[in-house]
Amino acid sequence: MLHGRLKKKTPAALEAARAAKVAARVKAYRACVAKAMESRQAGSNDEAALETVTRALEMNSDLYSLWNYRREMLMARMADGRAEPADTAAVELAFTARCLRSNPKSYWLWHHRVWVMEMDGYTPDFAEELRLCGLMLDADDRNFHCWNYRRYIAGTAAVPDADELDYTLDRINANFSNYSAWHYRSHLLPRIHGPDFAASDSSFATTEFELVQSAFYTEPDDQSAWLYHRWLLGRSAAPPRLTAVIALPGPAPILALVFSVPVAGVAPTNVTVAPLPPTSPPLRWRPAHSGRLAGGLSPVWLATLDASPATLSVAVNTGPGIAAKDGSPLIDGVAMNAELELPGPATVVLELDAQLAAAAAARSDLLARELAACDELLDLEPDAKWALLTKAFILEALDPASPVLDTLYTCLLDVDPYRAGFYRDALSRRTLDAALADHDSASLSFALPAAGLVALGPRTHALASATALDFSGNPLRCLAGAEAFVSATALDLSSCGLRELGTHLADLPVLASLNLANNALHPDPAVAFAGLAGSPLAASLTALDLSGNDGYDTPAAAVAVAAIFPRLAH
Repeated sequence: MLHGRLKKKTPAALEAARAAKVAARVKAYRACVAKAMESRQAGSNDEAALETVTRALEMNSDLYSLWNYRREMLMARMADGRAEPADTAAVELAFTARCLRSNPKSYWLWHHRVWVMEMDGYTPDFAEELRLCGLMLDADDRNFHCWNYRRYIAGTAAVPDADELDYTLDRINANFSNYSAWHYRSHLLPRIHGPDFAASDSSFATTEFELVQSAFYTEPDDQSAWLYHRWLLGRSAAPPRLTAVIALPGPAPILALVFSVPVAGVAPTNVTVAPLPPTSPPLRWRPAHSGRLAGGLSPVWLATLDASPATLSVAVNTGPGIAAKDGSPLIDGVAMNAELELPGPATVVLELDAQLAAAAAARSDLLARELAACDELLDLEPDAKWALLTKAFILEALDPASPVLDTLYTCLLDVDPYRAGFYRDALSRRTLDAALADHDSASLSFALPAAGLVALGPRTHALASATALDFSGNPLRCLAGAEAFVSATALDLSSCGLRELGTHLADLPVLASLNLANNALHPDPAVAFAGLAGSPLAASLTALDLSGNDGYDTPAAAVAVAAIFPRLAH
């Protein structure tokens, strides 16, 4: 036996003691939560129930059910006079502030503070809330929960946007890698300087590009500044415009509007079509993509005509109404009119006018300047992933047929192998973009067989007026983008490895011939053609080649297919 020496516990004994403490805490926590839930079931709102909920939330502030119960109790206590709004707010703000020290990224804590701010009978101290946000962001300047709360407080307190913009700049200067500060900046700038501020040659726009360049020159591998830079370039994009108007023949002629980018908001109030009979109801415009793009966005919009006059005049009103995803409206003051002869098919392609051409030239100058900045950085850091990717994005906008794009994406495959699938998709998209750049918009046919395409990409609306399309032999994963082929009467998708057709072709109104030979279609037609029965495609398709697909050479399969496409020739 040793005297005068501290007896040390063995590692096993220490672990057993730690496990015992954890087990005791878990037991106490479970008992507390169970008691709180029993109180809620009983509808209790007395002091004992409130104290139980307080203890449970102190142990775990992510118990949203107990936060809901806590608010129910507080509202009941204020309603019957047991508590005053000001006193309740003070207690709740102090309580959540304590909890935030141990769990600063809890959705429910910040949500509860918002509830307190909006509580009837309470006048918030917004300056104190902004001070709290400052302290929390000093501890973690990328706490997006706190940033969201600050945006809420600043908006509610009517803090000037310019002051908040200065605040974001202070945070960015302290740490360039601050996603939330850059994100907040992207909300403030359009409100202060207008939605197209980055497209101008103002000193502010120049300063903003210099700021973000300083960030990615300081840390080329940090993506936050690069993502903001890409947003800035997007804000400098040309406004959406009408590129073509198409009339499609049929028992009920169809009118199609083709825009330069996906837009929303096409309606009778901003599209004038004449002459139509006075008794005709307003045209119902629908997106060719059937709302599959977020927010009902589509680059192609369709309307069915009740009558078929010899000529038709179409005028799309500029200004607010029709807008792109970022809210950019059609450029105001630019004429977007077309005259068509019916019954069609007829297509009118609208060329750039002088105002749009000037805007496009200014954008090209900006992109060329930013391309030079990327090249300068790549001279110093030739394997900088984000610089390579940004250069590729800029080149795609300036010259989609540039062979440099192949080199860039091939280099990115080596530099960033974890995202190889993304870069292969980009190479596939570049192949189609290059073909579209060489495509004559007046041509009614387009063929790109066996080109290695894995997807059709976002620019297929450039083919909205083509009547014959051939994408055979491409390993397409899906047909997203094919919705834009509204004029197509013949489509070749043979040998594409398709298992299901999906609904991307469902709304094509005049497609008569579809070649799906030598694919890998699901042997059950109900699966392979799910969602197509009763669609416009089912009503228009008269020829369907399914040869080379296992299971489709039987009478039963023929009957099942015919039930989906009743106009097929037998």
